[in-house]
Formats: sequence, structure tokens, C-alpha cells
Amino acid sequence: MRISSPMIEQYRNVAFWYANGTAPGKGAVTTYRPPGGQGVLGFAAAAASRLGAVATRAEAARGDALRLASAVFERRTASAPGALTATATDRAKAATYEIDVERLATAQINAGAALAAAETGGIAAGSHRIAVTVGARTTQATADIAAHDTNLSALMKIRDAIRASGAGVHAAVVRDAAAGTARLRLTAAGTGSDFAFEVADADGVAAAASGIGIVTETGLDARYRVNGGDARTSSSNTILLDNGHVLATLRQATDEPVRLTVGPDAAEIAKGVKRVVASYNALLAAAKDADGFLAPELAKAAAAAAKTDGGLADLGVTRQPGGALAVDEARLAEALAARFDDAKRRLAGPGGLAASVERAASAVASAPTAALLHLAVRSANAAYPLYSPQRGVYPAWLGMSGLHFNMTF
Repeated sequence: MRISSPMIEQYRNVAFWYANGTAPGKGAVTTYRPPGGQGVLGFAAAAASRLGAVATRAEAARGDALRLASAVFERRTASAPGALTATATDRAKAATYEIDVERLATAQINAGAALAAAETGGIAAGSHRIAVTVGARTTQATADIAAHDTNLSALMKIRDAIRASGAGVHAAVVRDAAAGTARLRLTAAGTGSDFAFEVADADGVAAAASGIGIVTETGLDARYRVNGGDARTSSSNTILLDNGHVLATLRQATDEPVRLTVGPDAAEIAKGVKRVVASYNALLAAAKDADGFLAPELAKAAAAAAKTDGGLADLGVTRQPGGALAVDEARLAEALAARFDDAKRRLAGPGGLAASVERAASAVASAPTAALLHLAVRSANAAYPLYSPQRGVYPAWLGMSGLHFNMTF
């Protein structure tokens, strides 16, 4: 905001008074001095910068701690060897499945007949209608073949007609340059019996002449067993377990059962713990950097948070000589695998790491801005800049409304 010239001059006088520890007509008014012997303006800038850093770090630490306590431990992951891939929702139950893949689901293919690509007459001239049936739905495709069309161009016309009809099969012309031939190949849109199709001539002979009515590879359903149970079939290679909360994709047939494990996402938990530790360390460093500016009780709260005497050291979370925390990822991974419930309680429970960091960070992040300042700064009798959201940083005895320094962060 703008400050008038008289107010600027008054501020300069105040800065002089403050530098000498006096106030007009009051003599010496305080013995407190800002770190480094800064004057009013220097202190305002330093306080805004350092307390702003503390508040920012506190907000980040609070968010990371809340995420660790409320979400990360509930996530689930599924792991399996190369014969399978799998995903799990957060509602999946921790479990182990033995899956024996006897056969993969395959797609039906009608390869078509090989015709001499450059010759004509392989498909008679005229209008041809081809009926393609997928399930209960039949679609017709019409192709007009001219007498001068080569077998290649005729096959391409039939291909384009089937594509345009939306019949539900993939049509492609496959050329063999060495043999000088071309064929029209139809492939089911999906695997298994659900996508099986039939091709027949509705009018003309295009289907018979091109050979696309003959099934060369039958679409098969996948066949598998779970935990040694009865054989199951699936039109898709993606199967559902645990009421749909686990999706496994079959990649290859196996000679023996493959183990699929569903459980907590240890990798994400480790990332969450490391984020909390990193953000807590940043808060602690900012609080130390703000020594003399930050209210001592808030600095103590930050320093006392994340105590490691509650068994955290057994999980690989230890406090360093300077107060910062460190994470031994190998020990953490071992603890999560061996005693997950205990690790969850110590890291994300009501008295755990996340809760401790969240309480300390919230004490700073939710405090009124003025409460962040050192108690001596907030003393009503101090000849030292006070702070209020309406007036910013200002000398206690100065009756002016101008904002000396913007401390918004």
C-alpha cells in the first residue's frame, strides 16, 4: 500500500529511535534486540522471510503427515512373475493366489485365400454383399468390383467395405511381395468365443472367392485354475479375482502354478515415510534458521515432534545428532514385510510418526501470524515492531496505518 511522504519521514525517525533503543519521551523502552543487530526495516524483512519459510514448511509437513496417516497404508498392490501381470484396488484383501494357466485366450482369424495380386478375375465383376455375424448381430458390407480391377484392388475394396460397415472385425490386406500374392485377412475384435464371427455371401461370391468365409484359427477361451480348484474359462486373458478387486492378465501358459501376491504397497509406504521425514527435517531447519524470530514455544514443539523412542528405530527411522530424522530403507522394508500391523501403528497410528509430525506442524501452520513472532516482539511495552494482519509489522508506539512490510506468505 502507499505511504505518504510525512509517514515515510515519521518512519525514518522511528527507525532512528529504535536503533537507539528509545522512544519519544520514554527513554529506553526495551532491551530486546533482533538477531544480528538489525534495525526495524531489516528485522521486518528478515522476520517475514524466515517466519514465512517456517509456515510454508509446516504446511507441507502437515499435508505429508496426513497423507501417510490416512491413505498410503490402505493402498494395495499385486505382484507376480512374468507369466502374469496384475493390479489391485485399495479394497482388495491381502492374499496369495496360485494360478495355473493352461491356455491363453486367442482371437479368431479367417486368413483368406492367396490371390495373384496383379491379375484380374479372381473376384467376379459386379456388386457383392457380404454378411458378417458377430454374436446375435449381423452386418452387411457392399463392394462393387469392376472388370478391370486387379485381385489386389478388389480385395482392398472388400476390406474398405467391411471396415465402413462397422461389422466388429478387423480387416486387412496382407501382401507377399516375393510370391506376388495378396490375401484379405479378417481378425476378431477380441479374444475367445464372445467375439467369434461368421462370414457368408448375401449376394455375389466375394466371400467365397476371397476365402474369408473359412475359419483358419478358432478363437479360444482362456483356461486356468486358481488355488488348485476346478478349471475356469474366460473369453479374455484378463481375469477377475476377489470380487473384481484384483485384475490379473494372463501372459503365457505355464507348466506349473504361478504365485500372485496381493498386499500393502510397501514401495508407496516407504515413499510416504521418506516424504514425512524430509518435510519434517525442512520444518526443523526453518525453525532453527528463525531462532530469535520464531516464538520459542513453537520452535520447541517442532523440535520435540517425531520422537524415535516409540519403537521407530526398529523400523529404520532414527534421529540424528542435530535433531533431524533419517530413514534406513532396508530396515523399513524388512519391518513392513515381517510385522506390518505393528509398523502401521507406529508410523500411522494415533501416537505414531505421522500424528506427531502433524500435531507439531499444525501448531505452527494454524497459528495466527502474529503468534509466530517471538514473545519479546509481541510485548506491549517493547519498542520493537509488532505485527497484525491489518497493519503488518509496525513499532508499538507508532500510531500510523501504513504497512511497513508485507508479511503475507
